[in-house]
Amino acid sequence: MIRSVLPLFLLLCLPALPLQAGTVYTWVDGNGTVQFSDEPPSGGVQYRKIGLSTGRPASRPPSERVQRIRCRDFRGALVQLDELPEAEQRDPEWQAARRLAESRVDQWCH
Repeated sequence: MIRSVLPLFLLLCLPALPLQAGTVYTWVDGNGTVQFSDEPPSGGVQYRKIGLSTGRPASRPPSERVQRIRCRDFRGALVQLDELPEAEQRDPEWQAARRLAESRVDQWCH
């Protein structure tokens, strides 16, 4: 049962994860192929650095509606986890999922 609830729980956690902006390096290799990487090329090859953003302002907090929805979802995840048989509650994956859900409830349910 834990195997069927855990993927759903992790899927619910995805929207709560911050998206990471990053840097991509691009260059043309010796065969004329354009390459992309999160690390610059070695060997003195000329490259271009491209900054990526998440498309969202970093300082803008989530709306009250988003907070309410995430709070509801993580509280629901806790209920589903707690409804599993006691034997599965001893499973380390269940315990990790429970800790994560609790931390998200603390984060979103002020």
